Amino acid sequence: MTNEEAAKRIKQGDKAAEVTLWQNVLGIIRLYAYRWCRAKAVLCARAGVTLEDLIQEGYFAMLEAVSAYDETKGYMFNTYIKYHLHNAFRGACGVRTSRRVILNEAASLDRQIKDSEDEKGTLYELIPDKHNSIEEAEERLYMEQLRADVRACVEELPEGERMAVNYYFYQGYNYAQMAAVLGCKPAKGRGIVNNAVRSMSRTERGKRLSQYIEHKNLKGL
Repeated sequence: MTNEEAAKRIKQGDKAAEVTLWQNVLGIIRLYAYRWCRAKAVLCARAGVTLEDLIQEGYFAMLEAVSAYDETKGYMFNTYIKYHLHNAFRGACGVRTSRRVILNEAASLDRQIKDSEDEKGTLYELIPDKHNSIEEAEERLYMEQLRADVRACVEELPEGERMAVNYYFYQGYNYAQMAAVLGCKPAKGRGIVNNAVRSMSRTERGKRLSQYIEHKNLKGL
């Protein structure tokens, strides 16, 4: 079941589809939450918002996205949900800022302080980021798993399609170069690649990968 199909079924009251969609988009929500925490570290610290808070907000953002999603517009659900994640994360920080005044008054992380005659900056800039390496490791593992899943999908293809995908996506051949190796015309080579991508998207593993790969772009993986 694709995310677009799941969103449609959820609107029709299918609770099982809601579970499926959550499992499918959880990877995107986690990655987007990691990036938000890094980019908005001061805001999150002031508001007392943790990474887990943002991931939980992601569930409600998913439901908001489903409610407003119109599959006839041609947008992928994975693209559409990012707008709602952004709004949910902002709202989460705003709500927690108003409720957790004590955290705000304890220390202003962006208050200018002077460390020496020549060095000054904000408290946030001078405090070592102990979580950064952890988050980087988590994202690295996330991407490694993604690459492994994509490779597994490729290995399940028939030999001709597998070769075409390897040449085009992994070795950087254009259609003409790939066709020369495969002994066919460029248009035929492009057709083989397109068929391969469609075949991958029909498998159970490929359907799960739709949460990561937008517009069926495998380059870089």
